Amino acid sequence: GYVSPTGVKVASFLMDFSEGLSPALSTENGKYGYLNHEGQWEIRPQYAYADTFKGGIAVATLDSGSGVIDRKGSWQITPKYDFVDLGNENGPAVACVDYEGSVTVFSKDNFEKIYSFDQDLAGAFVSVSGNSVIAYFGDRVAEFDLSGNEITSVSNEGYLFPVEGGYTIGYDDQKAFLADEFGKRVLDGYREL
Repeated sequence: GYVSPTGVKVASFLMDFSEGLSPALSTENGKYGYLNHEGQWEIRPQYAYADTFKGGIAVATLDSGSGVIDRKGSWQITPKYDFVDLGNENGPAVACVDYEGSVTVFSKDNFEKIYSFDQDLAGAFVSVSGNSVIAYFGDRVAEFDLSGNEITSVSNEGYLFPVEGGYTIGYDDQKAFLADEFGKRVLDGYREL
């Protein structure tokens, strides 16, 4: 219940505090930074955009693109990507799409590249969930394991949605299915799941 002025002026609504930090847009330079619980800049405003922290890392953006920073504001993944997905907080990987359309998957343990591939992406979207990466291509939606092996795919009219336990719900040809972590359909041919 105690309120104290901080002198920091922001031009955005304050986002939720995550891991003790909240992204905010500074009125002084028009850049995003991170406020601590005292309302002071913990990470100075320097980003074109800044997202909330998950598992000690956050997506931040410069004019050159998006990348991943740690709680000190140090780049763990170079800001050169069109889209970055951190996946689940406890998940093992980060997926990035660069401006040329290639996908690169990094380990959250050491931020080293696990694998990458160049294919015709439909837009710039990938999703990391558990131990898999889902990518949306011009001709299909495909799920890959963390070694880069394609597990399962559906037409570009369908979808794949990872669920707990390593399973994926898919929809293709007006039929829903449930696939295990190896892509084997364990339930198939349903109207919906």
